[in-house]
Amino acid sequence: MEKHKVAYIDEVSSDIRQFQRHVHATLDVLSFMPKPNLDEFVEELLSSEAEAIVADHRLNEYQDEVQDHIDYTGTQLLEKIWEIKKGFPGIILTSHDDDAVQEIEDVNYVYPKEILFSDNPIGQVSLAEKIRIQINHYQAMLTKKSDRFHELLKKSDTEKLTEAEENELLNLDSFLESTLNNHNALHPDKKSQLVVGRLDELLNSTNELLKALKGQEN
Repeated sequence: MEKHKVAYIDEVSSDIRQFQRHVHATLDVLSFMPKPNLDEFVEELLSSEAEAIVADHRLNEYQDEVQDHIDYTGTQLLEKIWEIKKGFPGIILTSHDDDAVQEIEDVNYVYPKEILFSDNPIGQVSLAEKIRIQINHYQAMLTKKSDRFHELLKKSDTEKLTEAEENELLNLDSFLESTLNNHNALHPDKKSQLVVGRLDELLNSTNELLKALKGQEN
């Protein structure tokens, strides 16, 4: 079975090697040192083959190997990725639990970095297995949303969608376009047709409301 690829970001090369040793039986690791420009670094990570992101929380704690100043944390890096790809698999490793927990919305993504130096699993699930499960769940969710998108798109070719279905189709298109590099987005004419239809319905509803208000005034 082909291994999933995970990007690991740390400013200490020995910790990168330790992470590789810890997960090598389950995952392939793409190693990265943090880069000074957060936006450019996020683009580099998302352009890689990584199917998950694992980052050290304090990326500027040691500067022996990274000469540039890093003014963001691993948590901020991961949350920046989530702004672009909602729900993308990710984990923060930290020796400073309090800092990371206060910074991230969902503490379930934070794990103690000491796990890399121990054979003890997290509960009954190892760190590598936890990452693999995250990736599988995320990819299954994308498949489900993509299938639903194509189902609604095919239906729209032969019959008029309900307002709820039109909203769902547009929302799915926006989500998949930002998440999947190979997503075949709605044709501009189709998207315009749906948007105009929604605006017409909103305008009609507004006119009906105005008529009702005028009737009450009289």
